[in-house]
Amino acid sequence: MEIFKDKIIIVILVLSAALRIFYLLGTEYNERTYDVTEGGGHLDYVRYLAENYKLPDPTGGWEYHQPPLYYISGAVVYKFSQTFHINSYKTLQALSLFYFYIFIVFGILILRNLAENKKLFYLSTAVLAFWPSGIIHSARIGNDAMLYAFYAACLYFILRWHKEKNVKLLYFSVLIFSAAILIKANAIALAGIMAVSVFLTFFQKYKLPFKHIIIVSFLIIVSVLLSFAPKFYGHFKNDKNDWLIGGALPAMNRRLFVGNDFKNYACFDANKFIKQPFTSSWEDWGGRQCFWNYLLKTSLFGEFSFKNNFQSKLGLIISWTFLAVLFYSIIGFILGAKKNIIIFSNALLLLFLIFLFKFKIPSSSNGDFRYIFPSLLSFIPFNSYSLEYFKKTNTAIFYFGTVASVLFVLLSALFFILN
Repeated sequence: MEIFKDKIIIVILVLSAALRIFYLLGTEYNERTYDVTEGGGHLDYVRYLAENYKLPDPTGGWEYHQPPLYYISGAVVYKFSQTFHINSYKTLQALSLFYFYIFIVFGILILRNLAENKKLFYLSTAVLAFWPSGIIHSARIGNDAMLYAFYAACLYFILRWHKEKNVKLLYFSVLIFSAAILIKANAIALAGIMAVSVFLTFFQKYKLPFKHIIIVSFLIIVSVLLSFAPKFYGHFKNDKNDWLIGGALPAMNRRLFVGNDFKNYACFDANKFIKQPFTSSWEDWGGRQCFWNYLLKTSLFGEFSFKNNFQSKLGLIISWTFLAVLFYSIIGFILGAKKNIIIFSNALLLLFLIFLFKFKIPSSSNGDFRYIFPSLLSFIPFNSYSLEYFKKTNTAIFYFGTVASVLFVLLSALFFILN
């Protein structure tokens, strides 16, 4: 772990941590969050486990269909805070911060593994550490931050397995995947990434013994079935419940539903994106009818608005610099398959899954970037790939992209300092 002795990395981590703690202390547990309490939300699930020492009926609450691993860890922390008379809400928020920092640590290891240029590695690390919606997510009560942590850890070991071809690393990846998918079913993308990596061994000198393929496949399938078991149980118990999102669909407010035609997925309303700093899952003014508007804007600020007038203006400028970063990431995406098939597969699979999820249930909230937040572990390296490419081919375009990324980091930090 020599990388974490690097003074620049230490400075980035310390400043990022300070900013997150500052935001957490000034943010209530029910502020800028999702499904915390009402109708069996995340907090209700945690309380139920802490008080009853058993899993709830998957049909009994909004979030009760979720796999239990996060809620078990939350119940332990909740019980501890109750025993010692500590603010349980802040304690659970701190737990999310802890998990999110694990995501950042493994994210840095991934970036170091992929980096060709040390200065661009530092820049990529800063972009990851100060990504605006990441700061918001790190203070939310819910299972997302824990999923991000295990997702990043699993992806890191898949990358190592793919490079080193040590079968122990493959099994370690499967072990972490089993935990990740028992946190949230969104981790299913990791199974696809492992499948891609194993499939590619057939075209390389290294040949993975067939017995390992069988064992790994069996472990993955069992983990997936365990993760989806509460959803399937809820579906068979109540045929109104959707097998994918449990009992949430019947209770979902129809005002959240948006168009589900080709035009909704193909369009990008640039005018709304650059003129509206934030977006909304309830109203059209933020571009929710356009899949890409909503996905990209929620990648920055979630579906939330900030009342500070200066933050609104800053949000616009961040959106503009983000479009520049996005341009370079798209160039990197094109180069990605050639540069690294694993991070390319990660981006492709996560985008495919959110398309599928949104198409099946066309609620605006189902197009939220938080469902594919670990795709940043691909798109930030993509940005770096394209900058490296332009450094060799066009220095003016290289410097423009570098300045855009630096501004994105600095403005994102300033945004939350003003919170």
